[in-house]
Amino acid sequence: MEILEFLKSKIIVLNDVDIDTLTAERELKTIGLDSLDYVSIQMEITKKYGVQIDYDDFSSGKISTLGDFAGYIGSRLTH
Repeated sequence: MEILEFLKSKIIVLNDVDIDTLTAERELKTIGLDSLDYVSIQMEITKKYGVQIDYDDFSSGKISTLGDFAGYIGSRLTH
């Protein structure tokens, strides 16, 4: 899961969290990222994958775990 590993690497730079706790099942709200962190991650995702994040998908509950987030990015990649 390259995308999951990418997200984990960006999160540990932004937040003092143990990488071993960043599993696909980890709830995003428990990681402790703030809105600026999400903007930073969004910019990195756009740069690496060319994917724009729709924040309504976060607020609607579609994306609640780290695995959901990785899957969301993967589903938007152009093949």
